[in-house]
Amino acid sequence: MMQHINSDKVIPQDVVSEFALAEAGSGIADLLPGKLRLNEERQYVNVCHKGGRSMVTVASAPSPPPPPSPPSRIGPPSSPPATPVRLPRCCRCGANYKDLERFVTKTSNRNGKSGRPYLKCIPCNKFVTWLDDRGIDDECPTFPCNFVCRRQVAGKYGKINPRVLHYVCGMGTCDYYEICRYEDGGEQVTTDDLVDLLARMRMI
Repeated sequence: MMQHINSDKVIPQDVVSEFALAEAGSGIADLLPGKLRLNEERQYVNVCHKGGRSMVTVASAPSPPPPPSPPSRIGPPSSPPATPVRLPRCCRCGANYKDLERFVTKTSNRNGKSGRPYLKCIPCNKFVTWLDDRGIDDECPTFPCNFVCRRQVAGKYGKINPRVLHYVCGMGTCDYYEICRYEDGGEQVTTDDLVDLLARMRMI
């Protein structure tokens, strides 16, 4: 729809072009009365005379039609369907998922596990596995139970290897345990000030 731009303003003929450039946008060259021009903003600009006044009108140009949609692909998917996910179970008593209950660690936890969700076996009253993907990456080995392992850190006051990094079953279905080692065979042990950093990086 055409709209007047400052139509109540008398515009001398010799400044019509300057007015149009200033008010209607850039990209208008050799603007003449009674002729439409398409500027860079895709607007049609017209100059006309009425009642002794020069007026500039602007209207948006119609948008170009959208490109045609590509033909739909007919045939089998490019990749096979995902393998069904196996549910966690207790490696002690074999309790399945319906006998496991979700809990969340306390915010006062000092092992980089504050507010972290986990599963607990109700019959055994024991921890089973974490309910997140922290500590799981491409460097983690796969266990004999065909689950990928999870990297975690031992507690500060543990009787054996405090603050040592180690691998456990990522789903809690077996009791696999392996200490993370450097290339020279030394144990990977972290410090208290690095635990929170490793947790924020989701490495443990």
